[in-house]
Amino acid sequence: RLNRPHDAEPILVDLLAAGTKVLPEERPQIRRQLALAVTAPGRPPNMDLALKLLALNDGSDADRRVSALVQGAVPTQRSAALRDLAALPTAEAAPEEMVRWAQLYDLSGAWDRAREIYLRLAASDPDNPAIPAELVDGSLRHGRIPEAQAWLGRLEKLAPAYPRVKELRQRFHE
Repeated sequence: RLNRPHDAEPILVDLLAAGTKVLPEERPQIRRQLALAVTAPGRPPNMDLALKLLALNDGSDADRRVSALVQGAVPTQRSAALRDLAALPTAEAAPEEMVRWAQLYDLSGAWDRAREIYLRLAASDPDNPAIPAELVDGSLRHGRIPEAQAWLGRLEKLAPAYPRVKELRQRFHE
């Protein structure tokens, strides 16, 4: 549920519940995804839960990367989180991690860096409407109207019924 962490949260909680048939080797990734979900933009981050979930893992590069992304949910820790992320390998980062990384750059005023990540994600997952929607939104906010129009056209062709299409289209007329 890329870019819909609030929808993913109850599913992830259920997967970690006692008695589920989740393999032990899958649990660390589920905990990382849940840590990202409970610290997603748009609501107060549940830092305690996120950090407790990550503490149950083994401290891998993926755990350190998600820990930095979680810390970035706190505005005063965002710069440090971005520095930490830059020092970690990203080749194996999950798409939801890359989306959060792009969001942190954008929230820090570094749209060009956020845009680079979104462009890589759009190339690697061309059927995912969430990424073009983010590119339309960011391009509009930064006055890049021709780019926003191009991405909106791509989004409308890809997923005309995608919930954000109407909202993004209306923003061109504001």
